[in-house]
Amino acid sequence: MNQQKVYKIPCVSSSNNQNNNQNLQKPPKNNFSIKHHSKLILNYFTEFASEKILFLKNIKNKNNYFYYCHQQQSLQAPPLIKNNKLFKLNPSSILSFNFLKILFIFLLIQFLFLKTTTTTLIDSNRCTRNSINLGNIIEQILRDYDTHLLPEAEGVNVTIELHVQGVSKISEITADFELDLMYSEIWMDPRLSFKHLNVCTTNITLKSDFRARVWTPDTYPSENTFVILYEHGLVWSNFRLNVRAPCKMDLKMFPFDSIVCHLIFESYSFNTEEVRLVWHETPVTMMEKVELPDFDLIGWGTDHERLEYPNGIWDRAQVKFTFARRYGFYLFQSYFPTSLTVISSWVGFFFDVRSVSARITLGVSSLLALTFQFGNVLRHLPRVSYIKCLDVWMIFSVIFIFLTLVELSIICQLNRWERERQIGSKVLGHWLNQIRHKNFF
Repeated sequence: MNQQKVYKIPCVSSSNNQNNNQNLQKPPKNNFSIKHHSKLILNYFTEFASEKILFLKNIKNKNNYFYYCHQQQSLQAPPLIKNNKLFKLNPSSILSFNFLKILFIFLLIQFLFLKTTTTTLIDSNRCTRNSINLGNIIEQILRDYDTHLLPEAEGVNVTIELHVQGVSKISEITADFELDLMYSEIWMDPRLSFKHLNVCTTNITLKSDFRARVWTPDTYPSENTFVILYEHGLVWSNFRLNVRAPCKMDLKMFPFDSIVCHLIFESYSFNTEEVRLVWHETPVTMMEKVELPDFDLIGWGTDHERLEYPNGIWDRAQVKFTFARRYGFYLFQSYFPTSLTVISSWVGFFFDVRSVSARITLGVSSLLALTFQFGNVLRHLPRVSYIKCLDVWMIFSVIFIFLTLVELSIICQLNRWERERQIGSKVLGHWLNQIRHKNFF
């Protein structure tokens, strides 16, 4: 009768296996993955089986030898080992043990997958339900809100930003310009935070009436506005404005001058202890190229200053727009016509000296035409006490035409003296001839 034999063999040192166990990758805490977690479970059971139990079957099946690897320090003895005693092993027990292990792993994976799927569905239903009740969220965060109190006792930093849509016109008479822009204010108000309500949105877009229910820095009121409220209390207020701002004009080099226009932002109600204005990283954005009939936008820049008033210090943020005048219009409407007028007045120099009336008519007509052209240009300019570049040109043009009239008067006077001299010579010669004739007889 064949008898099965069981041999106890020494186990391989577990130091290498411990190093391998230390190198096993653990799932990240904040990024749970079913596939990754299941793979780690399989690796763990594979290491457990290879380290604790090792079955080797002899090639000689007729002898039916089995080898058993025993290790004194084990986490949990398998069913085949109890109290460090050896039992007879058979293939059916081995197969049943592997089947139970596979079944346990399969059920564990199903349980983890079902739990994650259920959590996702619950979160999805919660987000859908809460997103409908945004009005209730606003009412809840504004329940005990006081618009007269600052968001923070030490003051508020307000970040401002401009998006210029276009510049409509620049007026030299009123010394201002009109532009269309988007103006943004950003500040932090912890009282408006709704992150603790566990809603599924990070920001809420609101209408302009919400601005009247919360604290604002009072930099520029307008009806064309909307507000975006973020979950941690950040408020982003946006305006659509059509403003008229002052320009600093120095017309000494007109029409070859440039104009600097200022767009000023300042809180009317709060000083620097309560509101501090700060420019955004990209303070001014030009949405499109600014093209005007008379000017070209050649540059812009931002500035920040603090002004001291009797009741405190206020922050002022301003944008400087620099415009260069297009002088082509004035070349064709002023410089070329006046040049032709002056040259035409010189035509009288080629007239006969005796054509006094024609020369006077030409000179006076040129002077009147030049005066009319000069008045037409000055009508579109402000009244200033200093001399402009165009004034110098016009003055010299008038002087040239006036000199032609002076030259005409001088020539006429000289011609008159010449005629009188000739007439006097003739009279004197005739008188002398008569005297000679009397003396001869």
